[in-house]
Amino acid sequence: MALSESSVKDNSSLERRVISVEISPKCNLRCPECNVGKRLHVNSNERRNDPELVKKIIEHVPYNSTLLFVGLGEPTIPYSQERIGKILHSREDLKGYIQTNGSYPLKEELEGLIKQGRLEVGLSLDQQHFIGGQKKLRIQPEYVESISTIVTDEETQSKMPQGFPNLNRILITPLLVGKKIANSWERLSETVVAYQGISNGVTIYTELPPPVREDNIKLFEEAERDLEPLTPEGWRKSKEHGFYVDMEPTTPRNSMRILIDGNYINIPILAEGSWQEVDKYSKPLTDLPKVFDLEIGRYE
Repeated sequence: MALSESSVKDNSSLERRVISVEISPKCNLRCPECNVGKRLHVNSNERRNDPELVKKIIEHVPYNSTLLFVGLGEPTIPYSQERIGKILHSREDLKGYIQTNGSYPLKEELEGLIKQGRLEVGLSLDQQHFIGGQKKLRIQPEYVESISTIVTDEETQSKMPQGFPNLNRILITPLLVGKKIANSWERLSETVVAYQGISNGVTIYTELPPPVREDNIKLFEEAERDLEPLTPEGWRKSKEHGFYVDMEPTTPRNSMRILIDGNYINIPILAEGSWQEVDKYSKPLTDLPKVFDLEIGRYE
């Protein structure tokens, strides 16, 4: 996930280690193709939430990481905002990125982190979220710098989101059903081009996640014929239309995901599975070296 306008071209912001973090145990929406629904929408007795998660993240996350607060549920639920604020205020070497459905306003504490350049906000805005219950956006629009929108073949018209004065990029995301991409490459590229035509200077790009390549060989091969060679940073560019495609290779450095139960995995595609599947590969976060002592507020 790109974190700055320049990173759409050179991925420079990803020189920091990027770690996905499941910071919230609940979500207020029920999106029909939620890719973590098998672990999120469960009975209350099956729901997991480590009360020591914040402490473990503060003490064991590697130095100078960027934390992508992408789930498990909605990261701007007030309880989860408090967690994010505690983590970033305790560890000044960390930066954060929130991907939100926009249902909750940001607390003053997070507003301050945004103004300091330590936290960035992306908004998910598409038909999938609308069907899932996304009605009224309460997030402050001036803090939204990026928007991610999922493509479905039923949608026929591309419209630029309005009312976001600091919007600088839009990610056109393919619809994943399990490991299968539900869109054709033609449909995906047509949508990107349509948005390019009405973008008014906003960068438009898309992504094809390498972990699902084996399940979508035909689509990936079609895309690769239309794209320039892969750069070392994981980007390919459309030969005809000039838009960028994020195809960053998956490595242990960029695939770490911290789970809501206080464990972590290095195989990102497994994060979509059930707890039974994830448990086979997850390890305690406390297995990582301790880099910060929260009790005395000092780096090790």
